[in-house]
Amino acid sequence: MRKLLLLCAMSTLLIGSMFSAITYAEEPKIDDGIAVTGWIVGTTNDKTIARPKEWTPDINNPKPESQVVQAILETNAYIPCYIRMDINGNDAQATVESFGPGAISTNGSSTERYLVFDNEIGGFCDSNWKPIAAGKNAEVRPGNDVYIRGCDSFKVMVYANDSFKYDVVAGPLQKVDAVANAGDANLALDMRTQLDNGPWGAVVTFASNSTVNIGEKKACETLTAMHQFRVPYKTTTAQGHYKGNITFKAYLI
Repeated sequence: MRKLLLLCAMSTLLIGSMFSAITYAEEPKIDDGIAVTGWIVGTTNDKTIARPKEWTPDINNPKPESQVVQAILETNAYIPCYIRMDINGNDAQATVESFGPGAISTNGSSTERYLVFDNEIGGFCDSNWKPIAAGKNAEVRPGNDVYIRGCDSFKVMVYANDSFKYDVVAGPLQKVDAVANAGDANLALDMRTQLDNGPWGAVVTFASNSTVNIGEKKACETLTAMHQFRVPYKTTTAQGHYKGNITFKAYLI
């Protein structure tokens, strides 16, 4: 029993000697039987473990775009060209369209729909396009201020998704079975145009085959033109049938 008490006493002295230099943190009382040793600088036991001084906690709700992966893909679009022309007049409508480069669309002359200059269905007008009379036996004398109007006005609408121009190509009407070797050799064609609901423009005379530019537009715009035509009824205009062509032409520029 004495040996056990002696051993306990020696152990107490040894332990007290070992920890006598340690400072106890947050220890307001020294006699409550509780000893708390604060964290002090020590040594690292495993040198292979990463131990950065600063690090980011992996919380469940990170800030927006705090961690991103992305791939950039270049995009290219190639839009084909398109052009459309609508012609209204003479109780009919024609639509001509071109889809894509190199596509030339032509609506040829119709044997059922055509522009007629006649004293009955076109009628006579003066140099100001004012109607004079119309009828099979209308009593209108030929003269330098007398014309026969076309049977209708023609409305042309052109749209394209690229810049474009719109022209009218025409020439004088040639004799078919009119009196030969008498009077004028052919029948000149007059035209006037109202562009985009503006005023009527000056009269253009097709005394020979020629091209008249009516207007041009930027991409994705629409051009609207109203055309009226007439032929002269002069003392030098021989009786009979005359024939010609008018081409409404739109094209990209």
